[in-house]
Amino acid sequence: MNIRLLISLIAAATTVAVLSGCAAPFPVYSAAGKNVAAVRELPRPLQVRAVSGSQSNATCRLVPIIPDGGKTYADYVRHAFDEEITMAGRPAGGSPLEVSLKLIKVDVDCGILEGAWVFDVELTVGRQAPVALRIQRPFDGNYIGTIVVDRATKAFVPSVQDLVQAVLRHPAMQAAARAI
Repeated sequence: MNIRLLISLIAAATTVAVLSGCAAPFPVYSAAGKNVAAVRELPRPLQVRAVSGSQSNATCRLVPIIPDGGKTYADYVRHAFDEEITMAGRPAGGSPLEVSLKLIKVDVDCGILEGAWVFDVELTVGRQAPVALRIQRPFDGNYIGTIVVDRATKAFVPSVQDLVQAVLRHPAMQAAARAI
């Protein structure tokens, strides 16, 4: 086989692989059993007052990972809480147990050996002072960009599930739930 032809085929295959990484659909959130159970264990229904933050993308190997419909990560996290509360059958209308979240930063690290989603969040429970949280969810990295972008995209839902779990199990949340 001609060397030039071989190089052309490799270049074409690489181009197809790189461009196909941009087409990965953003994952739809699905409730986690552990979170539904945690919502049900609260003595009162949980009311999520606000989830704020304006960030709408994170970049993995120069490929932006963006929620569908022009939404922000805060919109996605708010939807996640709504899903968990709905699945738990605990609508919050007027509940005194209130939380607010501010997403300070959402980042994804797409390394060769490992990657991770990182959420820096301010949690406010009722009228208490905000508490800083950092949630980090690792996933397998890869040398090939399209593979690690796919892994990062697939790891996003479990990362948000971990964030919801961290809020529900946070000592400030548990203390507020018992105090009401």
